[in-house]
Amino acid sequence: MRLEDGGSYHDELIDGLTLAERVLRSVELEDVTFVGCRFAQVKLLSCQLTACTFKDCDLSALDLTGSTLNGVRFEQCRLMGIDFASALQVLVDLGFQGCQLDYSCFARMDLGRTRFVDCRMRDVDFSSAQLERAVFKGSDLKGVNFNRAVLIRADLRGAANVSFDPKLVSLNQTRVDLDALLAIGAQLGLKTDMAR
Repeated sequence: MRLEDGGSYHDELIDGLTLAERVLRSVELEDVTFVGCRFAQVKLLSCQLTACTFKDCDLSALDLTGSTLNGVRFEQCRLMGIDFASALQVLVDLGFQGCQLDYSCFARMDLGRTRFVDCRMRDVDFSSAQLERAVFKGSDLKGVNFNRAVLIRADLRGAANVSFDPKLVSLNQTRVDLDALLAIGAQLGLKTDMAR
C-alpha cells in the first residue's frame, strides 16, 4: 500500500508500512487502522485523520503541521518528540493507551477529556493546555510541565511522579492520589506528620 499526496483513504487496514523522512500533503484518512507501521520523521502536512487507529507504530518525530486529528486512537505506539501543538489546534476525542510520549508538546491545546492511560510521558509540555476532565491513569508524568494548565476535574489517580506548582495551575475537583496530594502540598510549604 502506498500513501500519496492528496489521496483519500477510507476503511483500510495498513500493516507494516515503513516510511522514512517522507513528506505527505493533504492526505485524508478516515477509519484507517495502522498496525506495526514505522513513520520515522515523516511530515503529514495539512492532512485530515478521522477515526483512525494506530497500533504498535513508531511515529517518533512525526510532523503534523496544519493537520487535524479527530477521534484518533494510539495504542502501544512510540510518539516521542512530537509537537502536537503544530497541528491546527483541532485535536478532538483523542486516546493514548500504553504509549511513549516523552518530549512531546501539547502546549496551549484544548485536550479536554483526552485519555492518557498507562503512558510514559516524561518531560511532556502541557503548558497553558486545557485539560479539563483529562485522564492520566497509570501514566508516568516525570518532568511534565503543567504551568498555567487547566486541570479542572482532571483525573491523575494512579499516575506516577505527579508534580506541579498548584499556584500555577487551575485546579477544581482535580483527582489525585494521597502521595501526589502530599507532594503538591509540600510545594505550598505544607508539612504533614503522618506518625501519631
